[in-house]
Amino acid sequence: MRTLLPYLMIATALALFFLFVSPRWGSVKEFRSQMGQYNEALNKAAELRGLRDELLVQFNALPKDDITRLERLVPDSVNTVKLVTDIDAVAGKYGITVSNVRVTEETVDISQEVPSPETAKPYLTTTITFKFTATYQNLVAFLKDLEKSLQLVDVKSVSFDSGKSKNNLYEYEVAIQTYWLK
Repeated sequence: MRTLLPYLMIATALALFFLFVSPRWGSVKEFRSQMGQYNEALNKAAELRGLRDELLVQFNALPKDDITRLERLVPDSVNTVKLVTDIDAVAGKYGITVSNVRVTEETVDISQEVPSPETAKPYLTTTITFKFTATYQNLVAFLKDLEKSLQLVDVKSVSFDSGKSKNNLYEYEVAIQTYWLK
């Protein structure tokens, strides 16, 4: 029996190794490889957190007036009523009355595939078309004033009817485009 006991213990140890330890050891190896991936993700998150903090410090260093002007230049959302009111106020300086206002907002088609980051625009556009009657000089002054307004606008088209003008007054149709962040 004494000579059999060491062989029995070795056989029990081998059986325990192959039945219990070996399968668990494979799980441990798998967890270690996952731990490496998680550590990489944590390092990347720490790097991104540092970058975010650095950008936040730079953003907070900007004067509040500049931030307000930037938010007005390219707002988070479009307030078409306020924008049309601002356009009307600028036009009023030159005795221009704006009429036939049409607002066309760019729509996002959610049924299509998600665009890649390279082709996706970080903004949406709104086109505002309106008509008015004015002299050419007032048109030029109005467009210059509109160009200097705080909100970013592009004049997309200007058309006019030179029919039978009275007192050098012409009927103009202007289409402008404004931008806002998604």
